[in-house]
Amino acid sequence: MKRKIRLLKYPPGLFWRILLIGLLNSCSSKDYEIPIINPGNILDKMIFLSEIATEINYIPLSNEILFGDIVSVELSENLIFITPANESLLAYDLNGNFKRRIGKRGRGPGEYRSAVNFTLDRKNEIVYVLDLTKDRLLKYSYRADFMRTINLNTEGQSFFNEIIFSNNNLYLFEGINQGYGKYDWVVMDTLGSILSEKFNPIEKFPSYHYCSGNKQEAFNNIFYYWNQINDTIFKIEKDKYKPAFLVSQGDFRFPRKKIKEIYTEYFFPRVIFFTKHYLFIAYIFNYKNYTGVYVKSENQLYNVNVTEDWNFINGPGILNDFDSGVPLIPLSYYRDKYDKEYLIGAINPFQLKVHVASEAFKKSNPKYPEKKIELEQLANSLDENDNPILMLVKLKEKND
Repeated sequence: MKRKIRLLKYPPGLFWRILLIGLLNSCSSKDYEIPIINPGNILDKMIFLSEIATEINYIPLSNEILFGDIVSVELSENLIFITPANESLLAYDLNGNFKRRIGKRGRGPGEYRSAVNFTLDRKNEIVYVLDLTKDRLLKYSYRADFMRTINLNTEGQSFFNEIIFSNNNLYLFEGINQGYGKYDWVVMDTLGSILSEKFNPIEKFPSYHYCSGNKQEAFNNIFYYWNQINDTIFKIEKDKYKPAFLVSQGDFRFPRKKIKEIYTEYFFPRVIFFTKHYLFIAYIFNYKNYTGVYVKSENQLYNVNVTEDWNFINGPGILNDFDSGVPLIPLSYYRDKYDKEYLIGAINPFQLKVHVASEAFKKSNPKYPEKKIELEQLANSLDENDNPILMLVKLKEKND
């Protein structure tokens, strides 16, 4: 039976106050506390990569199919899945050797217009691609066998860019497009039948913009959802959800009205990666582009890097004092079967070669000088037109 989660319409902000009062009355503060992210109280603090990570592994991707920027990347136990800009979904082994294409671009049976948005069923070695036509999923095996098309029966609603496979179900997430979004998320089985829907409580408002929803699978099939208009980041586990973080009230909140462009004074989180001990946040604030680290144990968001260059969609990154290499700009998060956590970034070979030739790199004194030598050797072995290099960063355990 399809279960619908319907939210009553309250004035802005009132719904969440009522929800939180109910939650706090039913749970003691000792058992349930909701951390608050306060954009009005962001501290500047230099947090370097060696403070949060134990190692970096660089993986040059082989050149059988040449491409530029990587848009999406996911890891499994033995494979790396990548969607470059204007390309199909590609699979590589963990050494960066090309293995196969997964499907291809097109409009025919088993083809997609874009494979930017995909998710992995790692246990059964299946890939689900959310087609850019927004009304279907394509199912492939890891070996690139096309298995079936799954039509989305969501009353014409478009899920632009968010999908997760978890708990043997598919979760599709919606943002707020032109001031409106029908759903926060929809849960369906692998045949496309809708199991439950969570409707978006925000009334339609005038806007020019698409404010994407965002999701990220974390540990033990627990994941998170938010959109930039809402003040709540939800923690989702199976068919249950609850507020995990709140964004405090203030003039920095993204408004429900028409504005000329999003690069403004408002706090606009673009990407958040949740880990055991941190949130890594790329956000816009006060006309600048930031990388932030939220330390859970301190309940504090720190600004660790800033730029006015809008080419850094995912923020300017975390400064790399391991080997004095380029900063880590996270593109994806991965947790392996041993419960080890990784952040995944990508480096353009031309960018790396320019970086290691710079005076700043030559004069730098990284934490591991031998790693600096290895990085320089890697850069010198590359051609500037080669495929990107993945940057696999293993995060520290609590006691590391």
